This record gives sequence, C-alpha cells and structure tokens, in this order.
Amino acid sequence: ISAINQQFSYLDCIIQLIADKFDIRVVFLKAAITVVSPIVFIILAIIFWISYFLVKKRRMRRNRDFWQKIHTTSLILYFTMFHPALNAVLPLFNCKNIYRKDTPLYYMVSDYEVRCWTGYHWTWLIILAIFTFFIWGIVFAYLAFRILRTIKRKMKENKMAKKFAWAYMGYKAERYYWEFVVLQRKVLLVCAVVFGSFHSTGLQICLFIIFMLASFSAQIIIRPYKSALFNRLEDVGCASICVLMSCVIYFQLIQD
Repeated sequence: ISAINQQFSYLDCIIQLIADKFDIRVVFLKAAITVVSPIVFIILAIIFWISYFLVKKRRMRRNRDFWQKIHTTSLILYFTMFHPALNAVLPLFNCKNIYRKDTPLYYMVSDYEVRCWTGYHWTWLIILAIFTFFIWGIVFAYLAFRILRTIKRKMKENKMAKKFAWAYMGYKAERYYWEFVVLQRKVLLVCAVVFGSFHSTGLQICLFIIFMLASFSAQIIIRPYKSALFNRLEDVGCASICVLMSCVIYFQLIQD
C-alpha cells in the first residue's frame, strides 16, 4: 500500500510540475487528464488488438472476431470510465460565495484560488464540459448503443452472448438498451446535485426527486428485467429513495 501511495505522490508531483510550467491550475489539469484518458485507453486497446492480430498473422479486414474484440473492449472502457470523467468535470461548477450576499464573490470549492465565472474559469468550463457532455454523453453513448443494436440479432449465438453478457444480461431481449437508460439516470442525478446547488438545497432535492420519480415511472411501465424479483427490487429501491428525499424536504422546511 505504501508503494502505491508513493507512486500516486510521484504522479501528483509530475502533474504539479506540468501545471506550473504551463501556468494551469492543478484542478483543471487533473480534470482534463481524467476526461481525455478514456480516449487514450481506447486507442491503446485498438493498437493492442491490431498488434496482436499482426503477431498472430491473422487478417483483420472483414474479420468478425477482430471487430468483436474492438467493440467489446471499447464498450467496457466506456462504461467503466464514463463516470470518473463526469465526476472530474462537475465539481468545477461547484462554487461558494465567501463574501456578502449583496456583493457575492464566488470561488471554486475544489480550489479557492480560482474565482468562479471569470474568463479563466469559463474557458476551462466550456472546453471540459462541452468535451465531456458532447463527446462522452452523446457521441460515444450513441456509438455504444449502435454497437449493441447491431449485434442484437446475434445475441442468441453462444460466443456473442458470452462476450456482451455484461451489458445486457438480466434485461429482456427487447430492452437490451436499458443499461444506457440507467447510465443517463445517474448523469441526471449528479447534474441535479451539482447545478441545483447554484440556487438552494431545496432545488437540489426537488430536481433529484423529479428525476427519480420519472425513473420510477419508467421502471413500473416498462419492467425491463427478465426476473420479476429484480423488477420488484428496482421498484423498492426507487421508491425508497423518493421517500427518503421527501423526508429530507420535510426536515429542511422545519429547519427553515
């Protein structure tokens, strides 16, 4: 464990040196690295499979096994690294007023040396937010959805079923896309917490409840899981969160 901590400290030192050299705040540089790293890993994975097939002297053009490996690796990396990328960007919107209410001065909670809503802050927000939400939230999500949709007809094949079981197993055949719905729900909930903080805690809770009620309604109507038990467990989970957040609103009103 100490060796791992030492390696992380070396990495922090390298990031700090790069940030100092190019006059970039560390918090923005770390967010940029986290956002770009999934693409780097996907490119490295593609290079690996190309090298593997070249070493094995196997053809790649019109080779279904080659493209299946590329698709599987890309999907796994997308689902694994999307949330770290999102979580690295959203805190950049989290600002706190450290002065009076009539003349507020907002600074980033993650770095109080950066004043919010200035040119420097807006530049990084626009670059990282557009890249994350557009590239990861729309483009890559659509490409991943197209991959699953393309192989939908071949799901009954044993090899295909084993390779993509992690993405669709447990869902009904016609609801193979439900993992993307769950992913977008998580994105909306995180956005509700972050952007709702600009106004008040009450708005955060209300947005959270609205998104959960919408998700609960979709769950009740569509029933995406094959198992009735899984559907009931999802119902209980969504209902429990809605009740819990309603209690939070109640105690918030009492406190006010």
